[in-house]
This record gives sequence, structure tokens and C-alpha cells, in this order.
Amino acid sequence: AMVPPDLNSFTLSTDSVNTSTEAATVIYALSATDLDDYLFDYTVRLILNGGPINGGEIMESTGQFNSNLSTASTSGAFVFPVGTTEGQWNARILINDESNNQANFGPSELVEKNLQSYIIVENTILGIEQLNTQPLEFKLFESYPNPFNPSTTIRFQVPFQAKVNISVFDILGNHIETIIDESVSPGLHSIVWKPNSSDATGMYFIHLESANFTDTKKLMFIK
Repeated sequence: AMVPPDLNSFTLSTDSVNTSTEAATVIYALSATDLDDYLFDYTVRLILNGGPINGGEIMESTGQFNSNLSTASTSGAFVFPVGTTEGQWNARILINDESNNQANFGPSELVEKNLQSYIIVENTILGIEQLNTQPLEFKLFESYPNPFNPSTTIRFQVPFQAKVNISVFDILGNHIETIIDESVSPGLHSIVWKPNSSDATGMYFIHLESANFTDTKKLMFIK
């Protein structure tokens, strides 16, 4: 067998992560074809600043394809720990067939194939220093504390003056309460939610809707 394997597709479940307060899991998926042999195994690397040999860092995930397939898909996950070094982590994918022909796809080959070639780690700490800078996007952050009793703080940001609706739903989708339904100024906002004494222990969903943006976070209320 002389023809090395080819990469048909490669995706990451997001193009950026924030690990300032919690780890982030990113799912990758890829598919490959070998015209004259069976696929054997693969390695996916995410490389920051040229990798360890250049004083940078590397993450690696490896696996084997199911046997006797000349076209196959697979997926896996990278976990970015809290405080992962910020920057552009470039992807590199190695694919071997059973005759040990290796194909090596770095960032430029991935770009040529119009596939995702990197992921950005950006750890902006939410804090007082960020209140002065205007956010670029709508965002609903994880509430804290969670699980909670008696109350929890819901934080969200808006990039421009906009009407914001934040409502609470129970696990069956019943509307429990509207926390806010008004025009808010750009920036980072926080609002405290305290369930009524009649609200049951269990899972609740905080739903934010504004402009053409919606997002939902899960909350656990414990009595």
C-alpha cells in the first residue's frame, strides 16, 4: 500500500474556551479514508506556542479505528483544566494505516481543507476590572452558588442596551417566575433569585432571552 490515509473531516465542539473558573471539555470528531488499505490508528494534538520543544505545551488524544475499515469516523474529548494557558492551540492530526503509512495534517493543511485548525483559550476573569470594559456578546454565566439554598446569584452580560427577559422554569417546562423583563444597559449584571417557600426542591432552568440570543443554565434548589 502506497497511498497514505486522507482526512475527510475534523471538528471541535467550540472555537474558544474560558478556563478561568472551571475546566472545559471539548469534543472532537474526525473521519478518514484510505484508498488501498485499512485505517489503523490516529492521534489528535493541540499545540500551544510550538509545543514543549519550543517552550510551549501540548495536549494529545489517541485511538484506534475499528478494524477492517477503509473509511471510518471517530470522536473523543480534550479536557482543558482550570487555568489552562491562554492562547491559540493549533491542531495537528496524524493518521496511520495498517501498512504504517502515516498522514500528517498540521494547521496549514487543515486550513487548506477548510477544516477547523485551532481553538482559543481565553481566561477573562469576571470581576470588577471587567465592569469597565464593554462585553462583545450576550452571555449567561453559571449561577453561584449551585446547588443553592436559600438564594443564588445569576450573572449575565449584554453588549448593548437591550430588553432582557430572564425567567425560571421547572424540569417539566412550567414557568415558575420572571426574574427580569426590562431594558438593561450594556455590561455585566447580577441579580439574586430566591425561590418562594412553595417551590419544590429539585432542578430548575434559568432562561435568558434578548435580541436574537437565548441561553439556559441548570440550577439545583435544595431545601
